[in-house]
Amino acid sequence: HALADQFRFKTAHRIYWAIVHGRPLKSEMTIRSHLARHPRDRKKFSSQESGNGKLAITHVKMIETLPAGLSWLQCQLETGRTHQISVHLSENSLQIVGDPIYGLRRKNKNDELAERLLLHACELGFVHPTTRENLFFKVSWPKETAAIIQRMGFKYDS
Repeated sequence: HALADQFRFKTAHRIYWAIVHGRPLKSEMTIRSHLARHPRDRKKFSSQESGNGKLAITHVKMIETLPAGLSWLQCQLETGRTHQISVHLSENSLQIVGDPIYGLRRKNKNDELAERLLLHACELGFVHPTTRENLFFKVSWPKETAAIIQRMGFKYDS
């Protein structure tokens, strides 16, 4: 249970990469809201008044932006709520490429090129439940995804 508790109590280190439509207003920002089921679309979540929903905090840092209107973002979770990254980014006009739920209503060539959600868990850290050793894992984009983001114009070396 010790490992599950680290995720439940939000002490595990989690960083994701996302390729999004749009450009953040700042190179770094913290998005803080309370997430609950969307009032009209029960498949989705959305930010609610502070008395409703669960607190969600995402730290966003821009890695690279392209003139074509795409950005590569790093998203560090302080909390871990269902659809948290997709909701926080889309509510800031930054839809993840290939996102079938929170993405652009009208797909464009980058969504078609991606063929999948361009969101990747790149770092995970936690304390081993038995040895108490701090463990840290870092994973690059999968080879096929790396080729896609390079075709989009991002400078990425695996």
